[in-house]
Amino acid sequence: MSNEYLDSWEYISARDVPAAPDPGIDVPATLPDLSGIPELPLPSAIGTPDPASDTGDENHTPVIPLPPIVGTPDINPSPNSGPGLPNPDYCTVRFLNSASGYTLGVRIGASMICPSLSFGDLTSYVMIPDGFRTVRLTGANGSNLIYLQKSIPFRAGDVITLVIVRTATGLDLVQVGDTPCQNRPEDRACIRMANMAYNAPGLDLILNGNRLVFNDVRYKENTLYKQAWPKRYQFSIASTIHIPTPYESDIETIEEMPQLLPAYILGIRPSIGFTLNARAGLLYTIYVIGNWSRPRVKIVVNQG
Repeated sequence: MSNEYLDSWEYISARDVPAAPDPGIDVPATLPDLSGIPELPLPSAIGTPDPASDTGDENHTPVIPLPPIVGTPDINPSPNSGPGLPNPDYCTVRFLNSASGYTLGVRIGASMICPSLSFGDLTSYVMIPDGFRTVRLTGANGSNLIYLQKSIPFRAGDVITLVIVRTATGLDLVQVGDTPCQNRPEDRACIRMANMAYNAPGLDLILNGNRLVFNDVRYKENTLYKQAWPKRYQFSIASTIHIPTPYESDIETIEEMPQLLPAYILGIRPSIGFTLNARAGLLYTIYVIGNWSRPRVKIVVNQG
């Protein structure tokens, strides 16, 4: 694998974007006469990336290659990113933008959740009443361009992340459950993985020492949690080339995972590495986001 390919990877931790506040605008009793002002037409294209917010991976604006990354960065989730607490009367929901090339406004019904959500950004949790609601993904900062309009069921008591992902025809939303485990040991962390990188193959999460933590995680899939002792871990993400079948009935933590087969170790070098400083009692989700084929990929780790 060439250095040119590796240099274009990015590493970030989840960055919270607060939910949009109530603007509190007073409407005057008498509106001004606007009849003499010409009306601007709405964009004719629906679902086409906004050139003003595009990062360039759809052949709009060239992307400057990233400089080489020295060492392995620590990814420490923002404490404001979660986890959300279940509410029996509301659905607790947040949004993660996994679509490289898009900066988006996010609405649920008439409510603005976030006016500008960049690639890799995560909103704060908001409370949504039980029932079906229309989610709209638009251009950022009041743009009339609509990328997606979809009816989503919000169930009271659920805690979810809605991940904005690419598809062959535009954008879509993938639901990832964030309801915390009530019986997790207080002296351990829990770790899972979600593959939200467009065009990505099945991916493996490999612990330093060639221990396979998660195997063959497909696009739009997320795994169950696995326990881990609180400490700093060095992980790698690699394309899956085979599916091992280790006996795991007695495995309790990721440190006890079986080592990979020699053929796997010799056949591929993990394509991206990062570290995670896990703390006891917390849940971590490792998101692989972006576009695998450009490549324009980030690793986002957040609580929940």
